[in-house]
Formats: sequence, C-alpha cells, structure tokens
Amino acid sequence: MKKDNKIEIENYFVNKLSLRYFEENEKNENEGKISLRAWVDDKNLSIKLDVEVFDEARIIELSIIGQFSLPKGTKNKEKILSEKGTPVLYEYAKITISGISLFDKFPLSVTLPSIDFEKQYEKKKENEKGNTEDIKTKEPKSQEPK
Repeated sequence: MKKDNKIEIENYFVNKLSLRYFEENEKNENEGKISLRAWVDDKNLSIKLDVEVFDEARIIELSIIGQFSLPKGTKNKEKILSEKGTPVLYEYAKITISGISLFDKFPLSVTLPSIDFEKQYEKKKENEKGNTEDIKTKEPKSQEPK
C-alpha cells in the first residue's frame, strides 16, 4: 500500500509586496513577462516564492514564504514540497497579485497563469540547475474590472 504523502500548509506570510509605476521616460523591456522563482527548504519544510509581473505601466513584486507539515517519516521531502507545496503557495500569490492589481488605478487586473509544478520540478532535475527555476510566460492575462 502506498504511503499518503499529505502536505498541509501551516502558515504563510508576505515578505514583500510592491506595486510601482514606470516613469514616463523609463523603458520597460520586460513588458508582458512574469518571473517566478521558488526555493525549497526541505529541512525546515518551507518554500519561498518570488513573483514579478511586468505590464505596460507597472511592475508588481511579491515574495511569499510558506511553512508546511508532512507526516513523520516522509521521504523525498524536496520533491513533495516542490510538486505539492509550491502550487498551494502559488495560489496565495495569484490571489494577492490579482487583488492588488484589481484595486489599482490602472484599469486592468492581472490573472497569473496556471503552472504544472510537477513538470517544472522534473525539468529542473533533468537540467540540474540547482534549487531555483525561472518560469516566464509571454504575457500575463489582464482583465478589465467589471
């Protein structure tokens, strides 16, 4: 019988949240890009997730840290945290960024795309890039408030 590797988030906190408008003469070379970096600490069962969203007028930056719990004796903690914990934390990031952009003076809210974290973890392991992974998309999905 397969052991249940149930992961639960114990708590999380926002380490950084900022929204900054570009100056009129400031060039935005990253318009339409999203940068996502995740660091997994399997000893302390925590994940740090940094998200940057660039659109035509602003940059939104979020750093969020989550503390998780796993059943005693769980093996492959890094893999489980990466594949199961990071998506949980990412959902909090999506809600936070959507909320801050929705109530902003710029008329478009930002909705972050869905990400297959299991696939990203396997890709990271194949490439042996260490403990960070950048995920970039062509353009964030923006929606005008109703």
